[in-house]
Amino acid sequence: DRFVGHSVPAVAEVFREPELSGRQWDYLHPFMDGAWCEDWLYPYWSDYANPMGQRSVQLAAGKRFSKNGMTFIATAAYHNDGELETLLAYFLLVSQKQGTMVFQPMPILPNMPKEAGLSLAVLKQQVKEKASLLQAPLGWAIEPLMHILCEEGRVVLRRRYTNGVVYANPEDKSPAHLNLGSSMQRVNGEKVGYIDLPPNSGVILYY
Repeated sequence: DRFVGHSVPAVAEVFREPELSGRQWDYLHPFMDGAWCEDWLYPYWSDYANPMGQRSVQLAAGKRFSKNGMTFIATAAYHNDGELETLLAYFLLVSQKQGTMVFQPMPILPNMPKEAGLSLAVLKQQVKEKASLLQAPLGWAIEPLMHILCEEGRVVLRRRYTNGVVYANPEDKSPAHLNLGSSMQRVNGEKVGYIDLPPNSGVILYY
């Protein structure tokens, strides 16, 4: 995600993502047909999420690979269902073609090493236990990633699907409040007419 530090040839228009300009993503792009981003949004070796600027770069990288049919593995850590829903919301905001952008869950589990998610057995267990999140039946995306304003004038990320909507608050410090206009259902079955999004959080909603 770092800047190269010298002039980098521009990539073709179809691959252009402004937030990647001048970074290693652009510099190495001619040599890659896929990528594994091991610290996507939430590094498993840290107790903290990446700062907003770095998250924006990693989202743009995932979007570039996904929309051009190249494999992008997004490895992301979480401690609880709230963090997992946030990560999946970000994933659903930028994923373009089914199967080209891959979400690799990295659960941080008690009494287990932080790299436990590299175990196939742990992954299978998480897919089984977190099926309502990891297999959310949203249907097909019907719009690209959108930046919208909530009531406080802050930017919130949104993407509509045939069966629901995904929202995320990318801010590091500011919460966001969204009136939904009509009742929607959260992944846990709760019916809601509004959503309060803490800093750096996301939500998956069904019609």
